[in-house]
Amino acid sequence: MNRKIVFYTCFFGNDGNVANKVPPVPSSTYDCYYFTNNINTYNQLLNTDWKRMFLSIPIKSDYNLSSMDSKELKACPNHFEVLNYYEYSCYFDSKIFVDENKIDELIEKMLVNTDKLMILPKHPYLTMKNWEPNVWNEYTESLYQPRYAMEKNKYVSYIHKQIESGLKEVSNTHYTTHFILRKHGKKTNEINDTWFQHIKECGIECQISFFFINQLFIDYISPIEVCSSYKYI
Repeated sequence: MNRKIVFYTCFFGNDGNVANKVPPVPSSTYDCYYFTNNINTYNQLLNTDWKRMFLSIPIKSDYNLSSMDSKELKACPNHFEVLNYYEYSCYFDSKIFVDENKIDELIEKMLVNTDKLMILPKHPYLTMKNWEPNVWNEYTESLYQPRYAMEKNKYVSYIHKQIESGLKEVSNTHYTTHFILRKHGKKTNEINDTWFQHIKECGIECQISFFFINQLFIDYISPIEVCSSYKYI
């Protein structure tokens, strides 16, 4: 088993969920894991090059609850022994295809700039809509999706709490969290665990919570351009 890097994605939920997709494996060199609690999805993976991981989490008909089931895996690969084994991990949404060669290039950059432990894409709306990196932009945009809007009061309460704690509603940049490259280690585990605690308080719109995580750990997080290392399928 190659310890350098592991690629992983996941799907939790029922068959009709739009996120129930199986992308091509991003690498023939490195290990690639697909986690799911859906037995049909798990069986679909049988004739692919994915390493299948079935988690015994009850399937929920509520998309928000299914989404929350995926958050620990997304935020905390260090909580999963099979992922914690590697030096680097690349998480990506199940609707994404990742370019392995681009990931190798990003790791080389992390080896040069040793302070950087996480790489994420800048939010596309920073350029597409000329957004200011303001958490309220993310909040407002989220309300257009009914499943996110259901938790709007939770988001507002969480945002105000973070601002009252001394964090800012405007930051240096704003990230999308559908792709995350990590260098594993003690400090990265601290970032992961802190984010997961924030997710549990904020709710499923984890780009809101990561807006504040970025401020808490700004020296360790580096941006790339959206879709520069992957594409949607």
